[in-house]
Amino acid sequence: MAEWGREFRAGYIMNNPRVEIISPAKWLFYLKYMLEHPGKTLGRVRFKMHQLRDPFYPCWAPSAVEYVKKALPPSALVAEFGSGRSSIWLAKKFEKVIAIEHNPDWADYVASLKEKEKCRNLEIVLSTFESSEDYVGALNSSLGGRQVDLLIIDGLFRKECAEIVPQTLKEGGIILVDDTYRAEYSSFLTPSLGKFLGRFVNCGRTTDLYRKI
Repeated sequence: MAEWGREFRAGYIMNNPRVEIISPAKWLFYLKYMLEHPGKTLGRVRFKMHQLRDPFYPCWAPSAVEYVKKALPPSALVAEFGSGRSSIWLAKKFEKVIAIEHNPDWADYVASLKEKEKCRNLEIVLSTFESSEDYVGALNSSLGGRQVDLLIIDGLFRKECAEIVPQTLKEGGIILVDDTYRAEYSSFLTPSLGKFLGRFVNCGRTTDLYRKI
């Protein structure tokens, strides 16, 4: 997610995430987008309808969201590189969520949502973004040798995040990589990640899923 986007959201929807969806400023933004990208308009509108029903709906392809909901038990341990509304959604669905975040302001914002939604099972870990070793190491330190059921790669240093799959993910666990329509976010994806479950493309979102075998 672009830094300007995070700064906008953190300042604008600190107390109520629904404000982002229904504010006049955001509707103007989407009107401009629709005029400039008429072919993608329907997908964007459909995605916003999901967010109107659930303000914490993850910014992944909806079909990928549904897959994750059905594939994992409520007792699942989830690790997420890149925090946001998805962190709250995951915490409401699964037993434990660890989210790695490099932006202090955004981490504070997500922490405020955590408190408001009483998601005590969500752990937000602030990490430096100066090196991939520090960023990836923050998760390894928090896990303390445990393995996760779901690893979400939606932040910085994506190639390096993918490299820890063998020791971090349980057998049969799921890897989710978002925004894979962007070459820089998909060039590192190889069969070594596991069984390719599919590229989910709908509502203007593109998300890849793998299963460790």
